[in-house]
Parts: sequence; structure tokens; C-alpha cells
Amino acid sequence: MAGDPAGVCAGGRWHPTVALAKYALIVAGNHGYRPNARLAVEAGTQRALRLGATQFTARTTEREIAFAKDHMRLTTTLAAGSLAVVATLFASPLQAAPILGTAGAGLQNASAPAENSGRYWDGNSWDSDSVFDGGGANPCNAGSLANGIPCNLNGAASGVAAHAGLTGTTFNLQYGAPGYEAWGMNNGAADLNYGFDALGGGSYDFTMLGEFTDDWDVNEIGWYDLGNTQNRHTIFGASAAVGSTAQVFIPGNFGFYYQNTRNGKTFFTQSSFNTQGTKQQFAAFQYDGYTMLGVEDIFSNTLTQQWHFGTADYDYNDVMFGFRAASVPEPSTLILLGMGVAGIVAQRRRRTV
Repeated sequence: MAGDPAGVCAGGRWHPTVALAKYALIVAGNHGYRPNARLAVEAGTQRALRLGATQFTARTTEREIAFAKDHMRLTTTLAAGSLAVVATLFASPLQAAPILGTAGAGLQNASAPAENSGRYWDGNSWDSDSVFDGGGANPCNAGSLANGIPCNLNGAASGVAAHAGLTGTTFNLQYGAPGYEAWGMNNGAADLNYGFDALGGGSYDFTMLGEFTDDWDVNEIGWYDLGNTQNRHTIFGASAAVGSTAQVFIPGNFGFYYQNTRNGKTFFTQSSFNTQGTKQQFAAFQYDGYTMLGVEDIFSNTLTQQWHFGTADYDYNDVMFGFRAASVPEPSTLILLGMGVAGIVAQRRRRTV
């Protein structure tokens, strides 16, 4: 009808359930959210409007919904409330934090680890139970873990990992799945200086994913203002165990730092600020809105397949953590919720009259 571009009125009557469903889809489309956000809102609509074996979606005609509501056992309040909750849960963007890096850097294929350091993160891990792998047998580096490949730990690594909160000798990284890409140069080299675009500021959910290092009890992870390493903020202190979580508000563009609280050694995603060496000690991976980072906690110019003093394996799994944008209501979501409440009040007034 005229003046009702979203089609939320049926037969001249206001239907808050239809309004919430359709406006939820409009908000999702206008903000560029991915298709699964739309599907999630529709799924919530189906649950809220289910009656017996009959299911409805946001595309069901208003006349059909109006007819079904005459026989509905669920109250309008419950249906509208369910939709409002679903809309709130899926109101945050699913886009991973954009990476701000060196010209020519980008997300590169991180599949099929070869453990030959051909890609900067693809080292032959000291933690694997097969020492001279080289051909991708039982990889344990950050790229293989991010892509969901299980790591069979050797005795020394499993003992250390247990102190950090991991159990068993086979480790699967939380959130690991095929499809992660690694940030770096297209020739396999690391981007020595990068950070993240906060898109004006926002909240992020962080998880400590893994620790495979003798320094498990002195590892501190935090964020800093991009370009200003003096303004640092701790995310996970040295005592944080694997599985620890934190929600952090970051107001502007940011990078990450690792600090050994025993000796003060500090590495940054902008490696020119490192207190030891200028190699990139962070590896970043992204897939489906999630960002993982792995830290190589030893700086060395000598790579070895087994531990030797003063050498490193550059497998970037010594500390692994991940984050995504927190699921918090946006202004458009609050407007949507207010519309639903207003519709409920209007309908109750009609019934009273």
C-alpha cells in the first residue's frame, strides 16, 4: 500500500511480527552483511511464527500470516520478542578486521603446508612428533593448525602444552577450518609492518587458542595504537590459560604485541619497533570473519629442524590467539527493537478498544 514500502501492513492493519522480519532483512541488506545473516534472521522468523506443521518466512504474504495469526497459539508478544532477539544477535558485521599493511601485501593461499619455510609461516615445527617432516607429514605450524589439520605433539611439546591448559598429544585448534589465508607478500615473504583497521572503533571478542613454548607462563599478548607502541593495553596476561577469553573495546587502528614478562623482549606486528631483531614474529590468518595470529617467540637468523640454542623453527605456534567483531547491538538494531515494541503496544490498544 502507498507509504508502506516495506509491506509491513496487511489489509490496513499493523503486524509487528511481519514488520520485524522484513525490517531485519532490510537492515541486513543495507549494511552489506553476508547472506548467512539474512538466513539467520529468516530462521528466527520461522521459529517465532511456527504453528503446528506450518512454517512461515519473512517472504510469506501478509494475508497468509494474518489468517494464521487468528489461529496462533503463540502470542504476538512472544513472536515479536523472539524476532527482536534474533535480529539483535545477528546485527554485527561478519567482516574480519581489515589489515593495513605494506604495499603489495595481501591475503595469500595457506593450504597444503610443506614445512619448508617457502612461505614465511611454513616452518618445520619442533613440536611435531616426526622430526624431519619436510613433505607435510604431521605439520604443526600455525598455518596448518589454522586450516584445521591436527597436530600430533612429541613428548616434550605435549608436556609444555599441558602447563598452558592443553591436554593429550593430538591437538586441534579451536576455530581451525580449511579456507584460512595468510597475510603476506605474494612471493611467500612476510609483511614486516602491518596492523588492523578498527573502522572507527569497536568491541572484539578474543580467545587464547594455543601455547607451545617453555615460556608459557611469561607470555603477554596485547594491542597498541598503530604507530605508537608506548600506548599498549594487555589482552591476555602471562597467567592466561588456553581457552581464556576477553572482550576488548579498541577505539582506533591497532597492532598487536607479544612481551616476555621475564626478560622484557617485545615483538610488534610493526616489526620495526621490535626490541630484538627486525623479523616479523607474527603470522596472521583470516577466514569467514575470523582472524588468527600466531607468534614466534624466538628471534633468530638460523632455522633448524630440531631445537638448538640460538636457533628458531619459525612455526609461529608458540602463542596463538584469535578475534572477531563482538556481537553487540548497533543503533539500527535498537531502532528495530523499538519498532517491534511500538507495534505490540498499538495492537494491544486496538484489542482494548
